Amino acid sequence: MFRRNALFSISLVVALAILQSGCAGTHVGAKSSEDYNKSPLTVAIPTGVSDEGALDVAESAFNRRQWKVVSRSDAEITGALKHRAFDATAIIKIEDRNLVIYSDSIFIDPQTEEQSPGVPYGWLENLRDDMRDTLAYRASQ
Repeated sequence: MFRRNALFSISLVVALAILQSGCAGTHVGAKSSEDYNKSPLTVAIPTGVSDEGALDVAESAFNRRQWKVVSRSDAEITGALKHRAFDATAIIKIEDRNLVIYSDSIFIDPQTEEQSPGVPYGWLENLRDDMRDTLAYRASQ
């Protein structure tokens, strides 16, 4: 009996940890969006990588993470993703030899359908990490 209860308790803790980690990167509310965009995630563009090459890397990160590229210019690229409770938009701009990831996303409460500004922080971190790794690889070539 003790083993069964211990196994159930361990299973419950693991399930709770998985549930919490899936929601861990979400910041909701106008203040969180404003705060995030005041100090957004950035990736340094290494020496030897052009701005166009850096935007190619950003586009590749969007595609790898299944974001739809909705616009691209010489200085920025915008991607969109509708998934779970987010209608997410990320704008990646070149600023001072950095790729800067801004968020203009909407969180839709699953119970009330109420919409509010939100930041899918974990998703933006994934984009940042993909870009950083690819840029580092390109710089080493």
